[in-house]
Amino acid sequence: MGNFQHTQAKGFTLIELLIVVSIIALLIAILLPAIRQARLTAQAAVCMNHQKQIGWVWMAYAFEYDDYLPRWWDPNHLLTWSEMLVYEAKLLPEASDVFYCPSSYPDSYGVADQVSTRPLALGYGTPQYWRDPNAEFMLGFNSDDYMKLSAMDSPSTTFLIVDSFDAVVGVQRYDINSNHSQKAIHLRHGEGANASMADGSASHQQEGYFRDAYYLCYLLFPDGVISK
Repeated sequence: MGNFQHTQAKGFTLIELLIVVSIIALLIAILLPAIRQARLTAQAAVCMNHQKQIGWVWMAYAFEYDDYLPRWWDPNHLLTWSEMLVYEAKLLPEASDVFYCPSSYPDSYGVADQVSTRPLALGYGTPQYWRDPNAEFMLGFNSDDYMKLSAMDSPSTTFLIVDSFDAVVGVQRYDINSNHSQKAIHLRHGEGANASMADGSASHQQEGYFRDAYYLCYLLFPDGVISK
């Protein structure tokens, strides 16, 4: 009879298994930050698109209302700026997702600031006033007067809407105010914030832009620090 040679299958040694596990762990450590950064970049792009759409709606509102822009708060009708666009001008549906920023805190959207009869939770705020750089007064602050789009001296560099958040109460803000630290601009996109400009465009602005005394607003950083 012929001689049959039996070959025993060779398994992985402990050292080989450890090497494989180490390589997999290294790949995960390399890929996870890249995946996270890609997710943040995508969220920032969605936010920018939302703000651009809102900017166009503001332009449409000005066209319909004799060049006047929405106010941060209408005390006569108890409406915030977003509610004016939805309920008064009917330029956006109530269920529109353009008011939401995917990089903000999703749990806070269910807790709207209850100042109106029909509150809309949102992730963007508008200044309670715009400062005219050529005058010594504030336009539209605590008055019944509405701001005219044509009154903006530099519409391409003046923001109407910006990422905002109330870190004190834990709700989304519809307004920002230099006198209240909780009504802050939220720098949630790479140490910066997205903003909708008065010319209908949208852009990403870094901290230095918002530090300009022209705006005098508080800044909320990703680590929760609030400063002016």
